[in-house]
Amino acid sequence: MAMHTGRNSWRTLIFTVLLTQLAVHTAFTQERSEVLEQSSSHELTDVELQQRAVRIGQIIVEVDNVFDANDPEENGILYRAANALHIKSRNKTILAELLFKRGDIYSRHTMDESARNLRAHSYLNEADIKPVQYHSDDNTVDVVVRVHDVWTFNPGISYGRSGGANHSGVQLAEGNLLGYGKSLSLQSDRTTDRTQLGASYTDPNLLSSRWQLSTTYIHASDGGTNQFSIAHPFFSLETRWSGALDGLSERRIDKRYQQSAIVDQYQTTHESYGAQYGWSNGLQNGWVRRWFTGYRADHLHYAPDPVLGTLQLPKDQRVAYPWLGLSWLEDRYEVTRNRDQIGRTEDVYYGQAMYIQFGLSAKAFGSDVQSELVQLTLQDAKHLGDEHSLFGSVSLNGIHQDNAWRDSLLVGTLRYDYRPNARRMFTAKLTASYGIHLDPSLPLYLGDDDGLRGYPLHYRSGTHREVLNVEQRFYSTWQIFRLLTVGAAAFVDVGHIGGSNGMSSDGSHVLSDIGVGLRLGSIRSSKGEVFHINASYPLNAAGNARKLQLQVVTKTSF
Repeated sequence: MAMHTGRNSWRTLIFTVLLTQLAVHTAFTQERSEVLEQSSSHELTDVELQQRAVRIGQIIVEVDNVFDANDPEENGILYRAANALHIKSRNKTILAELLFKRGDIYSRHTMDESARNLRAHSYLNEADIKPVQYHSDDNTVDVVVRVHDVWTFNPGISYGRSGGANHSGVQLAEGNLLGYGKSLSLQSDRTTDRTQLGASYTDPNLLSSRWQLSTTYIHASDGGTNQFSIAHPFFSLETRWSGALDGLSERRIDKRYQQSAIVDQYQTTHESYGAQYGWSNGLQNGWVRRWFTGYRADHLHYAPDPVLGTLQLPKDQRVAYPWLGLSWLEDRYEVTRNRDQIGRTEDVYYGQAMYIQFGLSAKAFGSDVQSELVQLTLQDAKHLGDEHSLFGSVSLNGIHQDNAWRDSLLVGTLRYDYRPNARRMFTAKLTASYGIHLDPSLPLYLGDDDGLRGYPLHYRSGTHREVLNVEQRFYSTWQIFRLLTVGAAAFVDVGHIGGSNGMSSDGSHVLSDIGVGLRLGSIRSSKGEVFHINASYPLNAAGNARKLQLQVVTKTSF
């Protein structure tokens, strides 16, 4: 009996020890699991993710509809109907635009550049990319790509008045066809120069290949246009090559103005085609250098107006040339809001950039005469403290022939921005344009289209022009039917034009105007348009032009 009791005690002891070990093992396993879970959900910074060489895991695409159903102010029947009718951007459309894929090393720079590329598409008004879930077991991080769709179907009638002239149009356009990012447009326009009916199609990422296709057909009252291009651009700072083919055939009636009145007109036929190739070593030490080579042929033929005749025709031009180009680009972009748009994210370039191109036109290539063609662009931007910014650029488009420059244009621009807060900005922009031996029938003009909002179109003409636009901008958060964001501006414009082109008797003039305007930013539209409603008064106009000018136009910026 005693022996039996002892055996039971040993069995009980052994069973107790086993249970204790099992409990300890279970507790340890649960604790380890909790530690792993905490580790996998820990939000690492961009620096930590890059230091650990973390690879990208799952890429989650979230496409917000035009209106937010969770916002009570955007949950009305009309907003819900608009969302129901809108075909959202497809996940594959967004994924095809990214500069990274699953398995790549995580890079904040690549995320930012991908978001910038997405925002460049008109069918989106916002794009944000961020890591959301780190997994320590396989050293990967999940990434969310969140974009906001805008309304891309644009049917309707447009009307505007600018520079004393009316313009109108009817269009049927879709900027995100079936959610694939393609654009198809049918439109009819009537302006002071012509009436036209046309169709265009654009594919920014043909078959997800990075090739871009664009084609346009326009039938106009004074001729028409056929245009085609296919291009593989430098879609990233790390892209190593680019290529393009394009062709254009156009016929139109061009007019020459003096004090806003038509004084001559002629028929222009323009035939053009070209090809180019570019290569690069990618981003190195914050800079990108790219080389280009190509061939271009341009033929301009002028004929008298078939109805009214012509006083003086420009000379025909047949130019064909191979060319070489080189560019430097600094990697400096900043994201802001309420600059040239209202309530939209904007990517502003704050770096230094240069592009130079040299072409040799000769009879051996099919040209009429031998000449050298030069294009040059320089730009820079600086922060002058937290609230002040300065932007500058210079460009030259010139032809050097018989030891002299002709039909050449030099343009310099200087812009100063002062932003004391997110709701106000003072901006001043000075633009100077100098023509060198311009064709007498192709002068520079000064008027509404050229920055003087208080004057008619083509009010004065000459060979050199300087325009200063000073503007105090106001940005509000007030929205009209959740469709338009309201802004306002008070402005002063001062311009000077001078020089004789052999046909104009306008002389040298300094013109100025003052005005106020209402701005309506289209935050739900694919075009990102800003509607301008201006009232301005010319201070130096003569005759019938000295009156209050009302301007209703649509522009791409404030």
